[in-house]
Amino acid sequence: VYGRTKLEGEKHIQEALPGRHVILRSGPIFGPRPFLRIGKTSFVQAVQDAVREGRALRCFIDEIRNPICVRDILSVVAALLPRLASPTAWGDGSRVLNMGGPDRVSRAEMYAAVLAALLPGQDCEGKLQRCRASEVDFGYARPLDCSMDCTELRRAVPEVMFFSLAQAVADILSSESSR
Repeated sequence: VYGRTKLEGEKHIQEALPGRHVILRSGPIFGPRPFLRIGKTSFVQAVQDAVREGRALRCFIDEIRNPICVRDILSVVAALLPRLASPTAWGDGSRVLNMGGPDRVSRAEMYAAVLAALLPGQDCEGKLQRCRASEVDFGYARPLDCSMDCTELRRAVPEVMFFSLAQAVADILSSESSR
């Protein structure tokens, strides 16, 4: 259902704005803890909460993603807006772009990056319960590799410097500690 509704939304945009749209398909989005309480936060906050509560995190070693920092998304959107405002600047103005971060990593590697930044120099292996998504019955088909080829996006916005997972996590945690 999730993937189908996303595709229906894309089709609606394409029909409503022919020749004048950019659809950005994102990987997992992460960033600072939101100021307002929301139901779901990113993996960064999930790791922070688990460390604070003293519990281990269950994480998959075989689910592959391209997580992207919200700051990179803002940079992409800021770079794309002028192109959309001027139809001659970018052909017909229509694009569907994969928007993932530069790192292709497992969920376990995502969590480990946060732990490394949160607890530098500490052995964090015991804080992760590594398992395989391929051995879990979710009740529906779930692809293991959802990493994306983001070559088109990088070509479309060469001025955007994408932060690595480690850089972005370290920056998020240091900005939160200074609040």
